[in-house]
Amino acid sequence: MAPTDSGGSAAPIRADRRGADDAAVALRGNPWIPTLWIGAAVLVISGIAGQTAAEVLVAGPTADSAFLEYVVPAVLRAVSPWLLVAGLVAGVGVIFLHAVRWRAPVD
Repeated sequence: MAPTDSGGSAAPIRADRRGADDAAVALRGNPWIPTLWIGAAVLVISGIAGQTAAEVLVAGPTADSAFLEYVVPAVLRAVSPWLLVAGLVAGVGVIFLHAVRWRAPVD
């Protein structure tokens, strides 16, 4: 049974278009949404690049200093997975924001 207005008439209540428009504007006009997208991409790329750089440093020829030989790869291996996870979480969070704010078009 379709919802009716408070007067008891059988006319179905139509969704208010302003609610859908406000939700779209809230995401479109919010400067933090593109910032989150860019931040998520930067974190994911940094995590992958850091892990790759650590592998190259370990597998490459012997470095000139112990710092490049041991410290840098160890730090990159410790930090890179966290950067990747933070980027993925930020990306999923932005997708969640878009999903929550999405409204079906009203004809």
